[in-house]
Amino acid sequence: MSSQDICIHLSQSVDPYWNLALEEQLFTSFDPLKQHLLLLWRNSPSVIIGRYQNPHLECDLVKMQEWGIPLVRRISGGGCVYHDLGNFNFSFMVAKNKFNKDSNFDFLLSFIRTQLPEGVAVPTRSSRDDLLLLERKFSGSAYKMLRDKVLHHGTILIAADIERLSDLLFLKRMNDHSENKTDRRGTRSQRSPVINLVELNPDLSYEQLQEAFCQHYMQYHQCRHREEIILVDEQELHRRATFFRSWQWCHGETPL
Repeated sequence: MSSQDICIHLSQSVDPYWNLALEEQLFTSFDPLKQHLLLLWRNSPSVIIGRYQNPHLECDLVKMQEWGIPLVRRISGGGCVYHDLGNFNFSFMVAKNKFNKDSNFDFLLSFIRTQLPEGVAVPTRSSRDDLLLLERKFSGSAYKMLRDKVLHHGTILIAADIERLSDLLFLKRMNDHSENKTDRRGTRSQRSPVINLVELNPDLSYEQLQEAFCQHYMQYHQCRHREEIILVDEQELHRRATFFRSWQWCHGETPL
C-alpha cells in the first residue's frame, strides 16, 4: 500500500444514517487504482443490522421505540450490533487485488496491544473474525465487495453501555441458535459476551484512540501521504442518508 496515497476521513457526525451514507458514498466513488481509504466514525445510540437480517429476530424493537433508539440497516452482511458514543468504528476501503484480511487483523491486534497496559491481557482473533480479550468480544467485522474494491468495516468497544447493549440485542438469551444460522427469515447473529477496553485501560477515550489509530495505521502501512479532508457531494450524501432512514430499506428489506 505504501506506493498509494492514503485518504483518512474523520467523520464529525454522530448520526448513524449520515455516517453509513457517507461510508457508502466514499466506498462507491473512490478510485482503488489511485488510493485507499480509512474512515473513522462513531454513532449516537443506535442498532445496526446486517444487510440480510431480520430485525424482529435480532433486537428488541419495542424497547428501541420506547427509548428512541433508531434501527439502521447497513450494506454489508454479518450480525447485529449496538452503537453509542463509547463505540469506535473503522472502515478500510481498498482495491480488491490489494485486500488482505489477515493483514488487516494483524494491524488491529498490534494496535490494540499498544493501547493496553503491559501484561493485562493479550488480544486474539476468533474463527469468526471477532477480536477477544479475556475470552470476551470487543470488536467485530463485516465486509462488502463491489467490482474492483472491498470494504472491511468493524467496531471497537471502548466504553459502550453494555447493559443497554445486552437488553436491546437479546444478549441475555445467548446461544439459542447455531452460529451464522441462515433460514428464510434471514442471517442470525451469534451472541457473545462482550468487554469494553476501559475495563483494562480506564484512561482510554474515543479521541485518544482515533489519533493513535491513524498514527499506527500510517506506520504499519508505511504511508507517506495523509489527506484528512475528502470532498463529498453533499446533495448525493443527503439523498443516500434519506434512503438509509426509509422504512423500505430498514424494514422492507427484511427476509421473509
